[in-house]
Amino acid sequence: MRKTEFELYFQEKKLPKEDYEQAVAIIEEFDATSNQSIDDFDIQMLDNAIEKFFLENRTNVDFFIALMRYIRLVKRHDLFIRLTQYTGGLDVIESIIARLEKLKGPQMLEKVLKRITLPKLGTKPEDIIFFTEAFMNTLHDLFNPTDIKEILTGNNHQIPISSFEADMIDYEAAESLEEFLKMKHQRTLQVLQKHANENRVWFEQLITQEVVDYIANNQELLSAKLDNEILYLKKIPYNIDEYLKATDPLQKRYLSCHCPFAREAILNQKTDISPLWCYCSAGFEKLPFEAVLKQPLKIRVLQSVLNGDDFCRFAISLAGIDTKK
Repeated sequence: MRKTEFELYFQEKKLPKEDYEQAVAIIEEFDATSNQSIDDFDIQMLDNAIEKFFLENRTNVDFFIALMRYIRLVKRHDLFIRLTQYTGGLDVIESIIARLEKLKGPQMLEKVLKRITLPKLGTKPEDIIFFTEAFMNTLHDLFNPTDIKEILTGNNHQIPISSFEADMIDYEAAESLEEFLKMKHQRTLQVLQKHANENRVWFEQLITQEVVDYIANNQELLSAKLDNEILYLKKIPYNIDEYLKATDPLQKRYLSCHCPFAREAILNQKTDISPLWCYCSAGFEKLPFEAVLKQPLKIRVLQSVLNGDDFCRFAISLAGIDTKK
């Protein structure tokens, strides 16, 4: 463990000393569990160490923050990305449950909860898909497809609208919606180029020059294209670096999927998750545009990996919506 560097990191970030001590204790326990430094772990060793804490009911948010801080410090991008697969769904199910109660009432929520067991933080990504399958089967038993889409299409990551202030400022400065979409795409490309140049992970993604060039050639990625009052947008593949190299269709679908509640189901033939689950992702995708246009928007899933496609694509209707022309 690179203890001195880690301590300097906490000092530079002005983080509490007790957080540093807690993080060191966790990492030292990881090292002792495997009789090897976490710096040299492979993904299986990481999973095994996490499982020990999970079985002892110790995989809380602070636990994962401590690990992520150290793994980022030592630039183990593969381990960091694996950690995001454990944490990417944090509070998502709870948000959907709350939305279900708001839309359909407490009695219907009670019917749903009687038939499922909510997953705990630290559940292995390969196991959580069985919850998702059971949850979606329950929704299909109790609601029609239109209701299911409405239940799932919310701000399930609880992202504050203030997160999109840069977009809102750019839209105000733009002459038209189309100009804004181009500005949004270019601004994101600048961020990605910086991460590629500095060999840094962007969210859960390894960004290479090939990735930057690929996104530069498709405005639907990380922005949108406007055509006849419809915004078309694609989800950037989850592991885009490997996605661009893959030739096997099944592997491309797997590398494309972001969702920690569904990704492993693409490779695991023992599960069959309803493609309507992807309306959760649709809610995430439309949120920046709702922030910019200051009103709710309707979105459709056009293509999705759960439906056999090798990427996810959406359409947002702007019919009746006042936008800059």
